[in-house]
Amino acid sequence: MKPTSTSKELEQLAVRIHKLIEPTGATVTWNEYISDPDTGSSRQIDGIIKRDGKIIHIECRDHKDPQGVMWIEELIGRRESLKADGIIAVSLSGFGQPALVKAKAKGIVTRSLSEMTDAEIETWGKSAKLVTNYLEISELEFQLIVPYTQSGLVTGRPKLHLSGSNASPEFLILQELAQNAESSLYSDRDSTLTAKIQLLALMVDGASVVECQVRVKGRKRQEKEEVLGLWNYHGLEPFADTEAVVSKHGSGLTEIIQKNDKATMMLDLSSINPPRNCFLLTQQVDFRRVVKVRIDTVGAPYRLETTIDTTIDVKAAFL
Repeated sequence: MKPTSTSKELEQLAVRIHKLIEPTGATVTWNEYISDPDTGSSRQIDGIIKRDGKIIHIECRDHKDPQGVMWIEELIGRRESLKADGIIAVSLSGFGQPALVKAKAKGIVTRSLSEMTDAEIETWGKSAKLVTNYLEISELEFQLIVPYTQSGLVTGRPKLHLSGSNASPEFLILQELAQNAESSLYSDRDSTLTAKIQLLALMVDGASVVECQVRVKGRKRQEKEEVLGLWNYHGLEPFADTEAVVSKHGSGLTEIIQKNDKATMMLDLSSINPPRNCFLLTQQVDFRRVVKVRIDTVGAPYRLETTIDTTIDVKAAFL
């Protein structure tokens, strides 16, 4: 398994790594466009680092073979032409020895992504584990109140929906209920959670819901995942000076970048596939040491895999 699948993803990964490892005060941006100093035309840069008044370009290549002298020479010319203070060349396939010699002589910083050896993994305190906490539901009940004038719209098999939206109302209700529920759950026995939830545009069949009481019976379930791959983002320095370690996990294509006692985690919530009858609560990383973690998420976990019977009790009220 490669740490990235496209050139674009390699560029984004390199930028995320440098956002973690650059000193405080530096800014790192992806896919920048600058004006050519000579022609005025727009030039695309994979990544740009700005620090201490200097501008450093990040250029990436996701090729099958190690990069050679020709690319290094192209970057030397690009640095001069675009008036950059420095260039970092990132290769997913590494560099040939002549390219490394040329880069060192001409001040081009080379960085590679390569799979870590067992010895390197041990040095970093073994691989990080992704820990996912779920609410495993055994009973789910909704008690709804609708206006008496709309009660005739409710069928014998009522269904919830949101007016003008395709989002799952059950998911949104559980999301609100579970926000602070983890501390009330146990892994060895069921707990009962109840709450009144106000959800705009909530409907049951064709009737508007004016009050929603939800009751959930369930317990905490924890899943741990090993990494699918562990890569070293490094240059020519000894391992102790390695810039970062990148790991991938199966759940939601989670990516974790470590730099000694700091880490950043990229989680695609929309890709998470929960176990049956389970609702995602939280995710954390077990580094087996103290690490400061920043978590960035994309997408929304709208999947709700459930086979349990859901009770919907509807009552009418004069309003």
